[in-house]
Amino acid sequence: MTTDCRVLSAEQIEQFITRGWTKIESAFAPEVALACQDFLWQRLNARYDVVRENQETWNPPMAFIAENYDTPPFNACATENLRGGGTLIVEGSHQIVVRYLEKNPGQTQQQAIKGCIASSEYLQKLSDCSQSAMKANAWSEHSGPIIPFERNMTPRIEEFMDQCFADENGAELRVIELTGEPGDVYLGHPLMFHSPSFNHSGMPRFMCNRKTPLHQDMNFQRADGSEYSALEESIRRALKTS
Repeated sequence: MTTDCRVLSAEQIEQFITRGWTKIESAFAPEVALACQDFLWQRLNARYDVVRENQETWNPPMAFIAENYDTPPFNACATENLRGGGTLIVEGSHQIVVRYLEKNPGQTQQQAIKGCIASSEYLQKLSDCSQSAMKANAWSEHSGPIIPFERNMTPRIEEFMDQCFADENGAELRVIELTGEPGDVYLGHPLMFHSPSFNHSGMPRFMCNRKTPLHQDMNFQRADGSEYSALEESIRRALKTS
């Protein structure tokens, strides 16, 4: 019996541990992703009166559908234009969250989010940018509530997206925009800062998010150190640097 299993490379695993994400290109057939897209166009029409063939109806810069589909082919989706995604992540931010939760156990999600932002110079700057953009109700073409629109966006992009910021514990932080082609999949750390983004490009982009359940409870006291999962190892390393 043969199985068509995709195994992450050592480089992909290391990137997930240190940066909090990794990309698997062509994880499944593009036709599967495009089938998801066809269904989502129908849902957009039903909920927002968005018509696929009429660009004048593509008014919302972002349409969020909080629904779960328990039937194939909903593992992911993208567009026939070979552009998908747009989600913004702050790579490396999972390390800040891990260290904060170790020192402040028992907090609610909102308390932890506010605490992490207050504890990080970089995340505080991003939060300030987000608030400024929300008040102005304007967003950059580079997507999102993290980067506000200005006459000259170059300084913002250079500061947050074109270079890494190393915090006092050595975590390298940078804003990344996740995009891909039909069939591509991103694996993201569950404790990483991320945000949906507004799309002003004039081209529809689709991304579906799925939670991946654990096969077993996490264990940080394994007898064999080689048996730690990538998620467990990412948390262990973050705690070692705190």
